[in-house]
Amino acid sequence: MGLLNRFSSKAATSTTGRIFQSLFHQAAPDPKGADYLDAYSGWVYAATNVIAQHAAKIPLRLERKKGDSWVEVTSHLVLDTLNDANPLDTRSGLGVATFSYLSLVGESFWFVVNGKATKKPAEIYPLDPTRLKVAKSSIGH
Repeated sequence: MGLLNRFSSKAATSTTGRIFQSLFHQAAPDPKGADYLDAYSGWVYAATNVIAQHAAKIPLRLERKKGDSWVEVTSHLVLDTLNDANPLDTRSGLGVATFSYLSLVGESFWFVVNGKATKKPAEIYPLDPTRLKVAKSSIGH
């Protein structure tokens, strides 16, 4: 019950919340993204990790339209960058982090670093979505 007590800060208003309250005599949990990351241990870790590892293993294919058909591209900057994401992560590590955040928080963000010489994407770092706030830029993009 310790995990549930951490989340019981709001009154139950939905049907699910009223059912929860009648069963457990307390308000239904109202967890935020950070709460899910805090609970990332034990069975939550095991379940999330299995899903993320399997999702990260899905083969990526890049295709280009040629006439009426699609042709697979086997060598491209996008594939190279995704396969060797950054000095700390490979495609697998980037994929596991991305899918873990998607499973736990519902969103995932990357910080893409452009190469100094090429000015094209060279490194990708997964970011903790609970520490980000989306804001409109001053130039309207």
